[in-house]
Amino acid sequence: MHKAFTYYITKILTLQMQAESEEAVDSAGVAGWDKVDALADALLSLQGLSVTNKQAENIRSLYTQLLEFDKRPIVFRPQQVRPSRGRFARKKRTGFRGVEAMKRYAVCILHH
Repeated sequence: MHKAFTYYITKILTLQMQAESEEAVDSAGVAGWDKVDALADALLSLQGLSVTNKQAENIRSLYTQLLEFDKRPIVFRPQQVRPSRGRFARKKRTGFRGVEAMKRYAVCILHH
Protein backbone atom coordinates (compact mmCIF):
# COMPACT_ATOMS: atom_id res chain seq x y z
CA MET A 1 0.00 0.00 0.00
CA HIS A 2 2.79 2.41 0.91
CA LYS A 3 4.71 1.78 -2.38
CA ALA A 4 1.60 2.40 -4.48
CA PHE A 5 0.88 5.66 -2.66
CA THR A 6 4.47 6.83 -3.11
CA TYR A 7 4.35 5.88 -6.80
CA TYR A 8 1.18 7.91 -7.42
CA ILE A 9 2.46 10.94 -5.52
CA THR A 10 5.73 10.82 -7.48
CA LYS A 11 3.82 10.47 -10.75
CA ILE A 12 1.56 13.45 -9.94
CA LEU A 13 4.52 15.64 -8.96
CA THR A 14 6.38 14.68 -12.13
CA LEU A 15 3.39 15.57 -14.29
CA GLN A 16 2.97 18.90 -12.50
CA MET A 17 6.64 19.76 -13.01
CA GLN A 18 6.39 18.89 -16.71
CA ALA A 19 3.29 21.03 -17.10
CA GLU A 20 4.98 23.97 -15.40
CA SER A 21 8.15 23.65 -17.47
CA GLU A 22 6.32 23.70 -20.82
CA GLU A 23 6.26 27.04 -22.54
CA ALA A 24 2.93 28.47 -23.54
CA VAL A 25 2.41 29.03 -27.27
CA ASP A 26 0.35 31.62 -29.10
CA SER A 27 -2.29 31.00 -31.76
CA ALA A 28 0.42 30.68 -34.45
CA GLY A 29 2.32 28.08 -32.41
CA VAL A 30 5.19 30.39 -31.43
CA ALA A 31 6.60 29.48 -28.03
CA GLY A 32 7.27 32.00 -25.26
CA TRP A 33 3.76 33.35 -24.80
CA ASP A 34 4.04 32.92 -21.03
CA LYS A 35 6.97 35.36 -21.00
CA VAL A 36 5.03 37.92 -23.01
CA ASP A 37 2.08 37.46 -20.66
CA ALA A 38 4.27 38.00 -17.59
CA LEU A 39 5.68 41.23 -19.05
CA ALA A 40 2.19 42.45 -19.97
CA ASP A 41 0.96 41.74 -16.44
CA ALA A 42 3.88 43.70 -14.98
CA LEU A 43 3.24 46.66 -17.28
CA LEU A 44 -0.50 46.69 -16.67
CA SER A 45 -0.05 46.55 -12.92
CA LEU A 46 1.81 49.89 -12.94
CA GLN A 47 -0.14 52.76 -11.46
CA GLY A 48 0.56 56.42 -11.96
CA LEU A 49 3.33 58.06 -13.93
CA SER A 50 6.28 57.02 -11.80
CA VAL A 51 8.04 53.67 -11.56
CA THR A 52 10.04 52.45 -8.59
CA ASN A 53 13.52 50.98 -9.02
CA LYS A 54 12.20 47.54 -8.09
CA GLN A 55 9.46 47.77 -10.73
CA ALA A 56 11.94 48.98 -13.36
CA GLU A 57 14.32 46.11 -12.60
CA ASN A 58 11.46 43.62 -12.76
CA ILE A 59 10.36 44.97 -16.17
CA ARG A 60 13.96 44.87 -17.47
CA SER A 61 14.33 41.31 -16.25
CA LEU A 62 11.08 40.21 -17.87
CA TYR A 63 12.05 41.93 -21.12
CA THR A 64 15.44 40.20 -21.27
CA GLN A 65 13.69 36.84 -20.82
CA LEU A 66 11.64 37.39 -23.99
CA LEU A 67 12.56 35.47 -27.12
CA GLU A 68 14.25 37.46 -29.91
CA PHE A 69 11.08 37.01 -31.98
CA ASP A 70 9.12 39.01 -29.40
CA LYS A 71 11.75 41.76 -29.11
CA ARG A 72 11.58 42.69 -32.78
CA PRO A 73 9.75 45.93 -33.58
CA ILE A 74 6.38 45.63 -35.27
CA VAL A 75 6.47 46.79 -38.88
CA PHE A 76 3.13 47.75 -40.37
CA ARG A 77 2.78 47.57 -44.12
CA PRO A 78 1.35 50.69 -45.73
CA GLN A 79 -2.22 50.21 -46.85
CA GLN A 80 -3.10 50.95 -50.42
CA VAL A 81 -6.20 53.03 -50.95
CA ARG A 82 -8.16 51.70 -53.89
CA PRO A 83 -9.96 54.18 -56.07
CA SER A 84 -13.73 54.18 -55.75
CA ARG A 85 -15.63 52.43 -58.52
CA GLY A 86 -19.20 52.03 -59.56
CA ARG A 87 -22.25 54.24 -59.69
CA PHE A 88 -21.76 55.81 -56.26
CA ALA A 89 -18.03 56.45 -56.50
CA ARG A 90 -16.85 59.85 -55.42
CA LYS A 91 -15.77 62.18 -58.15
CA LYS A 92 -12.28 63.53 -57.78
CA ARG A 93 -13.06 66.99 -59.13
CA THR A 94 -14.58 68.55 -56.02
CA GLY A 95 -13.42 68.59 -52.46
CA PHE A 96 -16.86 69.12 -50.95
CA ARG A 97 -17.90 65.80 -49.50
CA GLY A 98 -21.32 66.99 -48.43
CA VAL A 99 -22.21 67.97 -51.99
CA GLU A 100 -21.00 64.63 -53.34
CA ALA A 101 -22.97 62.76 -50.67
CA MET A 102 -26.15 64.65 -51.57
CA LYS A 103 -25.67 63.84 -55.26
CA ARG A 104 -25.27 60.13 -54.46
CA TYR A 105 -28.34 60.24 -52.23
CA ALA A 106 -30.41 61.96 -54.91
CA VAL A 107 -29.35 59.39 -57.53
CA CYS A 108 -30.31 56.61 -55.14
CA ILE A 109 -33.74 58.13 -54.40
CA LEU A 110 -34.53 58.82 -58.08
CA HIS A 111 -33.66 55.28 -59.19
CA HIS A 112 -35.82 53.54 -56.59
